[in-house]
Amino acid sequence: MTLFKNRGVAVFLTFVVVIAATLVGVGSSLNRVARDIESTFYAERYLDAGGITRRGIFIFLGNIANEALLLATDPVLLDNHNRELDIAGNSLLSSRESLMAAISARDIQKMGLAYSEVQQAFSTLAALVERLDLSDHDRQNVDSIISSFSGAQNAISESSYNQRVASFMDDASFVARLLRPFVFVTPPQAFR
Repeated sequence: MTLFKNRGVAVFLTFVVVIAATLVGVGSSLNRVARDIESTFYAERYLDAGGITRRGIFIFLGNIANEALLLATDPVLLDNHNRELDIAGNSLLSSRESLMAAISARDIQKMGLAYSEVQQAFSTLAALVERLDLSDHDRQNVDSIISSFSGAQNAISESSYNQRVASFMDDASFVARLLRPFVFVTPPQAFR
């Protein structure tokens, strides 16, 4: 016990405890900020920096998946017996399946990659559909699907989520920036 009565040891232990507590506190705070940013990705509704109510990208990815399924399985397209349409439709279903797997895994980066694949496959199939001679009713149905898909795409592209991810450390204090390499911080995942 004489070890703790030594003033030098007491100062050293105090210093170690203060440093450890500071590192734990900074790490905890930065991880909380990162999780808060990611929560806006999944949110049904949240207020952005301008005080405007927004919906999270996750909600629109669900819309994207639904519209992709509707277009790929539209009876008019399936009954057309066109090899190009069949290939494009299967490609869209495959890319949608990847998106659904990423959504189930709640992996933002994988969702971003799968979303890009779905966009490309959807565009390919939509371009083929535009060339078909459809009845007015069928054309309206297909146009409605394409319009809904496009609306969800626009909402995703207008989201400021990736900007918030990129600026994750911008508002952090000097101390937090200085200590960041020494704490275990998981930054928010970008949606790309």
